[in-house]
Amino acid sequence: MKKPIILCALLCSNAIAFSQPVLKRFDLVIGQSSNPQYLKAEGNRVFFEAGTSQDRELWVSDGTTAGTHVINDKPYTQSAAYPLASINSGQILFNYNDSLTGNELWASDGTTAGTVMIKDINPTGSSNIYNGIVYNGKYYFAANNGTNGNELWITDGTTAGTTMLLDIVPGINGADPVNFIVCNNKFFFSAKTATPGAQQMWVSDGTVAGTKPIKGNCTGSICYSLSTVTPVAFNNRVFFRASTPATGDELWSTDGTDAGTNMVKDIRPGSASGYSYNVTTVPPVEYNGRLYFSASDSTGRDNTWSTDGTSAGTSMAIYMLPIIGVGHIMEYAVYNNKLYGITAYSQSYRLLVSDGTQAGTRGIILPDSFKGIRFMTTFRNRLYMAAVDPIAGNNAVLQISGTDTVATFATNKYPIPSSLQMLNYVGPLVVCDTTLFFMAPLDTTGAELWTLTDTVYKHVTTHITPAYTSATCYIYPNPAHHNFTINTTTAFKAGSVTLTDLTGRIVKSQKLHTNLETISVEGIAPGMYMADIWLDDKRNTQKIMIE
Repeated sequence: MKKPIILCALLCSNAIAFSQPVLKRFDLVIGQSSNPQYLKAEGNRVFFEAGTSQDRELWVSDGTTAGTHVINDKPYTQSAAYPLASINSGQILFNYNDSLTGNELWASDGTTAGTVMIKDINPTGSSNIYNGIVYNGKYYFAANNGTNGNELWITDGTTAGTTMLLDIVPGINGADPVNFIVCNNKFFFSAKTATPGAQQMWVSDGTVAGTKPIKGNCTGSICYSLSTVTPVAFNNRVFFRASTPATGDELWSTDGTDAGTNMVKDIRPGSASGYSYNVTTVPPVEYNGRLYFSASDSTGRDNTWSTDGTSAGTSMAIYMLPIIGVGHIMEYAVYNNKLYGITAYSQSYRLLVSDGTQAGTRGIILPDSFKGIRFMTTFRNRLYMAAVDPIAGNNAVLQISGTDTVATFATNKYPIPSSLQMLNYVGPLVVCDTTLFFMAPLDTTGAELWTLTDTVYKHVTTHITPAYTSATCYIYPNPAHHNFTINTTTAFKAGSVTLTDLTGRIVKSQKLHTNLETISVEGIAPGMYMADIWLDDKRNTQKIMIE
């Protein structure tokens, strides 16, 4: 595969209040689209898959010409690489599919010499590695060894340390573990049961003995069936979508125990579903101490609801009919202390901003005839999103700053040529250090890797003198590896901690309930972060290093 050639594109002419980031295009495969996919940030680099339709390899980029290159350019046919996660600083785990061993578990430090297969899990075929989570310094994932089907595996990054943790459903069919999430010092996932078509929620502390189904001992049948919406952690509980014959699909939550696993509220009473696949495929988002999500009540209309985690505290927050007519939120984001939502109905998309109330919800005007928007991402104290103009057939990246009522162009807009109809979109926006990475067909070279880089802008945290001394609020260990503890010696009724990176992007937010709280940092890239701790109306901001 040829070395990449870097070309600079013209910046859009929109004036902005601070430094304009530099827009670059990386022509990874000369003469055709490289179609970068599965971008994964690790440290100050992004790992991704790119190449031709026959030769898809693992690449790495730090946003510079010299730092963008293919890693394992091997002469295989129908190869493919998919970055998974990092358990060791500077190294990425990925699954790699080649013509010799099939889909197996690999690791890379960004160099060819440092890229090796960890284990050939299925010697007779592909292990089909997918779905996983970093927990306590190890990676838990689903894999197929050819005998037990897709089951729960664990790796510490070594061959000897890569083993099947639990054979949940004996036999070749397997349990297909999916939807992993870390919450309250445990990790959760859903898996199939021996009953065909049924799924249950599981909880694990990383050991065989500590991995068990939640409400798995129901007489005669399972207590609920799970759906595919990604679960979300909130107030030391996991919220997910589940169904019973009597209630249909509704919002549930669990603390990892049988007694603590229940339906939050029957939003649409009876067997009809209030929190169904037809309403939403995205998880709820936390905003101002509540979860916001789309649901349908007895009227059958889709609206925005919110919950504090209790049945009494779950209600409709925004009646959508007078705002957008019909439709629902298909993607949420929190930016500038506001809730943003992308609505969709019959190929018509709108962008809304809200303070969580009916009166505080309004639309954002999109430029030209751009309608298709998605992948909202915060970068440089702005909200960026991928957009498409279905009328003129243009692609672009849009941006919003502060209290803007009109979105503007962050990149040039470019017509989609007929040869790129299968790649006619701007890919997921991934923030890494001072750079925003994405895939886009923004010129005649095809679908390539693009970046917006701003080395001038630095996130500035305003110093606020707390009403109590820092001696009453401790963070340890610092640097933190898998978690850190917040120890406070002052009484409080309501507390929270928010971690932000140096671009101002919120990477984690969690409520504080006691004077001694352990905060997991699993899945957060190594680097310097600001821990913003609120105890009632008192604030303390401290730096924390995650390694």
